[in-house]
Amino acid sequence: MILIPVIALGFFGFSYINPSGELVVDYDFCQAVTPYFSGLSPYGRVLDISNCEQSMVIDPVYFDVRLPQSYRQVDIGLDYDKPADQELKLGVGVDPDNWQWEFGHGIKNPASTEASVGRQELSTTNYKLELFNTKFEKNRYRFIISAPGLDSSGGEIKFYNMKLKFTKEPLTKDNFWQRLRNII
Repeated sequence: MILIPVIALGFFGFSYINPSGELVVDYDFCQAVTPYFSGLSPYGRVLDISNCEQSMVIDPVYFDVRLPQSYRQVDIGLDYDKPADQELKLGVGVDPDNWQWEFGHGIKNPASTEASVGRQELSTTNYKLELFNTKFEKNRYRFIISAPGLDSSGGEIKFYNMKLKFTKEPLTKDNFWQRLRNII
């Protein structure tokens, strides 16, 4: 009987230490519940989730990702529809309290299905952001999605899925004690 709590503690401790150095957070707007992802906000700039999508009508919007520890980099895959001429930027908070953000350069995924429907552009874009100069406070990173001029154009951007892959150096015998000190 005591074996079950020991195994559970070992599993959660192993997950918390994250020896591989990778953590994937997948936010699917069909099942918008995850312990890591806060959801898009503020309400009014984004509309309610409906039909597995959430629309952004005023820029910018924000989301937080809560993690057990800090990471060095994040790769973000974003599935969305947007007007073809609408710019879309994604960034992470260097100091969000003072409106300082580091924006990543988005690269359209060549393997994604891309089609033009009316004035909407369906695509997947990947962003790579370095996290070592960013603010990691209360075990969370704050992100921004910006679409300058979206509100004045009367357009909207529909989000379907967001996949975030956080990475850092894997656990080794050389960095074990340093990582353990950072956790404690």
